[in-house]
Amino acid sequence: MKKINKTLSYIIAIAILAISVFVPVTVSAAEYVIPDGAKFITDVEIGRILVGIEPGTTLSQLKDVFSDYTLTAKNLNNAAMADTDNLGTGCVVSVNSDGSIVDQFTVVVYGDIDGNGVIEIADSVVLMQSVLGNSELTRLNFIAGDISDNNKNDASDMLHLSLHMLGIKNIDQTIASEQSLLGKQVRIVTIGDSITEGRAGGITPEQNWLTLLSKKLGGDFEFFNAGVGGNSAREAMARFERDVLSRNPDVVLLEFGGNNHDPAPERKARRVSDQEFRSLLEKFKAGLPAKCQVVMITFPPIISEQHQYFPRVPGGKVDEELHPQRQIVRDFAAENGYPLLDLYKEIYPRRHELIFPDGVHLNVAGQVFFAEKVARTLESAGITSKAKWLKQIGTPGDYTFEKSFKQIKKYCFEDFDAELYLQANGPGTFQRTMMVFPKNFTGKLPAVVVPFYAPEKMLGFDPETGEILERYIGVTMMRDL
Repeated sequence: MKKINKTLSYIIAIAILAISVFVPVTVSAAEYVIPDGAKFITDVEIGRILVGIEPGTTLSQLKDVFSDYTLTAKNLNNAAMADTDNLGTGCVVSVNSDGSIVDQFTVVVYGDIDGNGVIEIADSVVLMQSVLGNSELTRLNFIAGDISDNNKNDASDMLHLSLHMLGIKNIDQTIASEQSLLGKQVRIVTIGDSITEGRAGGITPEQNWLTLLSKKLGGDFEFFNAGVGGNSAREAMARFERDVLSRNPDVVLLEFGGNNHDPAPERKARRVSDQEFRSLLEKFKAGLPAKCQVVMITFPPIISEQHQYFPRVPGGKVDEELHPQRQIVRDFAAENGYPLLDLYKEIYPRRHELIFPDGVHLNVAGQVFFAEKVARTLESAGITSKAKWLKQIGTPGDYTFEKSFKQIKKYCFEDFDAELYLQANGPGTFQRTMMVFPKNFTGKLPAVVVPFYAPEKMLGFDPETGEILERYIGVTMMRDL
């Protein structure tokens, strides 16, 4: 039994039990020079992150690079950093110019998981506890521990960390990958106004529609939200190259219209006519790379009588003023074969339920609704991984055999239980399937199903005899999850 427990501990130690929605996107740093080998990535929860900083780099050394700006920084514990302090995971750097903060980003040093600026045994302990499923890392800790750049914390990260601490091979701080549609992830960039940004009314990052969408769609996608509250279509298109094209998107979600009709006389120059709006959409189309797919989104309904502009608009018809440009979006999508999410029509019947009392911005329920509708639109457009697979392999036909699933044996061990089933996998054919239930397990997977012709070998030992199967120790039941 000790041999079995030892083997199972080894198995679990190299198991991948952390599923992440971290979605890095490289962003332009043309505004200023950054250290050699460093670059910015963006996380849907944390925001801008600077990676590529070597362990032991001090705040003073970073200041030397940002010589035209004034830098201030706080460490992971929110304490002000001195010039001689090492930059570590979680320290937040503010870039100041003429007394104003012009940028702010968080530093991640791969391998520095506890955020003290040094890669040491304490980081190994923290990472191991996560790999074993004994603890769950924060988002920042998780990113710092993803040393192998596979969006997981696993045995390969432990190996890289050990090699670094032994002085055999230093951790590559420039690992943040550039992925494309041909790789695992699809890069989606959203551009628009406050509806796209999804922060108005006190919406938290966890409640934001794009955060919800990223969790729903999983790790096949990476996202960047280029929505800016208050932007008209003209103002948004002025930053199109910087905020959209620089990110090399595979898919762009476009939503405009709420700020094109500013009724304030002093802001008359901001207004975007129907003709100009159409021209801006043509400019948007012409600037996109050929590979890029587009999803058009109409501006949602406005509850006119609740909106602040109600007294300023003739007849109080705040919502009706947007109808012509909503139609332009519909027509433009149809003419160019772009998928359309008609958010106006989807939300209108439930507008009082899904919109804040300000009459325009989506509330918490509205964010959930928006995320669900975008997910369905991407699915219908064949953009999601499920749709891609169905397109490649076709929709499976109905099985004509009885899909039986019969338990034939149950094993009870000190650390886990296992159940062996006989499962039909075709007319007159069967396979054995083993379900493994680790005990005292608090991770996200309560059980692991191993469809395999010899599932017990995936455990590394024979459940009947306890015999260690050396050949299979490195092939585990959870390795590829």
